[in-house]
Amino acid sequence: MKPFFPFLLALPLFTANLTAHADMIYGLYADADAWRYDNQLEVAQAGTQKQSFKGDTETAAAIQLAIEHPLPFVPNLKFRYVPIELNAHTNTAAFVFNNTPYAGSVDLSLSAKQTDLILYYELLDNIVSVDAGIAAKQLKGDITVSNLITKDRIVFNETLPLVYLAASVKLPFTGLSVNTEGTGIQYQGSSLSDLKAEIRYDLVKTLPMDIGLKLGYRKQNINLKDIEHTDAKLDVKGPYLGLGIHF
Repeated sequence: MKPFFPFLLALPLFTANLTAHADMIYGLYADADAWRYDNQLEVAQAGTQKQSFKGDTETAAAIQLAIEHPLPFVPNLKFRYVPIELNAHTNTAAFVFNNTPYAGSVDLSLSAKQTDLILYYELLDNIVSVDAGIAAKQLKGDITVSNLITKDRIVFNETLPLVYLAASVKLPFTGLSVNTEGTGIQYQGSSLSDLKAEIRYDLVKTLPMDIGLKLGYRKQNINLKDIEHTDAKLDVKGPYLGLGIHF
């Protein structure tokens, strides 16, 4: 995948069209991150021994948009999107995928799009900020396994409920803040966690707009049982550089 830094530079132009509506809401937040991640997938037909595939290092474009308002009892809204790709090769004794046994030299590719819709409340909003809520993650994509004579592909489209927590601490008079954010769930043998931690520095801080540069680390663990007759465990982690704008 190509690096995403040019999109970071274009983010102010994208969000400028939203300023006309900013006075109708309490806060509008737009973020774009270039996430440089390593990944590993363990996969096999449900109920059989999983095979491990370590992917190449990739770069993903992660975007986030949040709308906050002063209305009581009505949750704030956040939208997040990030695609994941994994391409790997391994030599295996034997494993089963989509009713097909594989052995020897095997290639695998995974493509997944993650879309999160989050409803949350601000529990604290000062030097220390704390948010809590619920979320739904749509996980949509495909996994392909192949060798010289056989090729199998499964397509998945799952929506998972999640718990959402976030916290932020501002360092007064420095322009710096430390932010953490996470979603997660565990049920019926499946589990998912998506954790972020970052340091942000405000490049511009004016009455109509704040612009900040972010450096952080993101880690995802996705363990799915019997999805399209397949067990899969995906681990994705790595640093990211991002740009955030607040109206």
